[in-house]
Amino acid sequence: MAYGPPIVTETLRDLIGCGYALNAMCGRCRDRCDLDMDTLIARLRPQLRYAGKALDRFLDCSVCSAREVGSQIHCVDAGRRSRFAN
Repeated sequence: MAYGPPIVTETLRDLIGCGYALNAMCGRCRDRCDLDMDTLIARLRPQLRYAGKALDRFLDCSVCSAREVGSQIHCVDAGRRSRFAN
């Protein structure tokens, strides 16, 4: 069975190009939200590698202001919304 080329998702730009996005969850209050990928790219640059939690150091919770926020990759639907979107 032949497979296509591997999908590379090392940077924020790669994620968007492959149909993925990021969401974040606060470790203190457990609030969860989708991250605005266009804003992340504008502020942090499209080449930012999110692997190894490089992105998490830039995040804080919009509800309780905690810095204990972790990000994770998720697939998005046609409207660029995840299953966590409100």
